[in-house]
Amino acid sequence: MNICKINKLFGIIIIILFLLLLSSKNKQLFTIGSQVMGSNEGGVVQQEHLANTSGNNSGVSGEDYGEVGHSSLLNIYGESLKRCKTGTDRGSWDSDGFCSEMGGGVHQICFNVTENRSNFSTVTGQSDWSVGRVGNNHCMCLGAYALYKAKGEGIDDEDDELVCDSIPEQSLTSTYINNWNTWNNHELSNQIINGVDSLVAQCFDRADNDEQRNYLINKYDVLRNEYTNINWESIFENNR
Repeated sequence: MNICKINKLFGIIIIILFLLLLSSKNKQLFTIGSQVMGSNEGGVVQQEHLANTSGNNSGVSGEDYGEVGHSSLLNIYGESLKRCKTGTDRGSWDSDGFCSEMGGGVHQICFNVTENRSNFSTVTGQSDWSVGRVGNNHCMCLGAYALYKAKGEGIDDEDDELVCDSIPEQSLTSTYINNWNTWNNHELSNQIINGVDSLVAQCFDRADNDEQRNYLINKYDVLRNEYTNINWESIFENNR
């Protein structure tokens, strides 16, 4: 092969590589749900632009965005986990807006931050970051939520405190609870009871049907029975 043919072949290769590079830049980097491409914390790349607004890049907007369930995770009702995400700021959810964290801070409790609940972070021994979350949901860790309830906060304001269908069923397992039981050294004795009982009571009242309620009660009973070292009476004991 002479030098002229080699140069010609080299030129063709350069053109092909350029076209491939140009094509890759024009591809959509992310898709909705479990088809997210790339990986990072939680198995997906952070996409904080995916919000429950008409301006998100997910291809789904408004109510439809919140209604699209997780492809594999179930909520505490035994149904497809719903998104917790609202707004455009970070809320400790994964890049698709689900409270799906299984490691680290284990943020799984979808909590509606209102003006009355804006003290959540300071009450639980943190900075005042929750003030900036007013008007939006946030995935809280169960340790912080349990401490919040153990201190008697929000007792008269529980109608919309939790977004129950956005809370994964893993939150009612001993494996999950053991990840936060010594959360930030501000724990109160047996606060697990306050946190879980409040969660179950609120979400039981908010359930749409008996199937959801029965699934929730079963998860609750299994969890309680694993903690034989504490006196954990069921909140439903007098109703059976």
